Amino acid sequence: MNKPSEGILPRKKHKPKGLRYSSAVLFGRPGGGKTYLMTTFKNCISIDLEGGTRMMETSAIEPRNWAELQGALDALETEPHAYDTVSIDTADRAYDLCTESVCRDLGIQTVGEAARGRGWEILKQRWRRFVFRVINLTSVDGRKLLPFFLCHEKVVALTKSVNGAPVETGRRSVSINMQNTGKSNLLPMVDFVFHLFLDDKGDRYLRTQATDTPEYSIEAKGRGTPGRSLPPIIPANFNTLVKEFHKAFNGKEENDD
Repeated sequence: MNKPSEGILPRKKHKPKGLRYSSAVLFGRPGGGKTYLMTTFKNCISIDLEGGTRMMETSAIEPRNWAELQGALDALETEPHAYDTVSIDTADRAYDLCTESVCRDLGIQTVGEAARGRGWEILKQRWRRFVFRVINLTSVDGRKLLPFFLCHEKVVALTKSVNGAPVETGRRSVSINMQNTGKSNLLPMVDFVFHLFLDDKGDRYLRTQATDTPEYSIEAKGRGTPGRSLPPIIPANFNTLVKEFHKAFNGKEENDD
């Protein structure tokens, strides 16, 4: 915040900030390379909730419950370290741990057992606080960490109503595989939703914008303004993402992105 003598309101517009000041969801099919892709990001630590990094050479911590997950975030905020990127692998599992913590605190088996929707309200608030905290993670020396939430994908047949009965359209919906309470309080808060996919040659790409084709309706999202946004599809590697980010948003080139 500015000094009192300077006032609170800005006197001029700010320039687009670097990639590390953004946040993203990365989703794709199981085994598609989400975890591996994150190991190529600069100084990345994986908060590995599904054991996906065990056969990889990378930095990882494996929390077993909600309290340990919070402890991992505490460490990233208070212990000296050189990490620049943090991967929540996966957000699906993090949401499960959050749900389990609410049930444990309330002494119930399922969130819906709590009277007057109290369990769902606590779950929503706890999950939103977690997402907000990850998005704004800052190291003890003041470095903003780039957060990625990894998620599995869900593919379902799209239907339409014909004479009151559902009929398949021949198209498929590709979206994040997470319960609606978790998903609806995650996607609006991040800047980007990247869909990781493989082409016919087996090369990996990131889809950065929602896409409709004759076969699929594919969930994705990218911030930006007219003329300033990521290309709809980019190769799935860290250097390309950094390059396209700066090209799109005209951000200041930073060696520490």
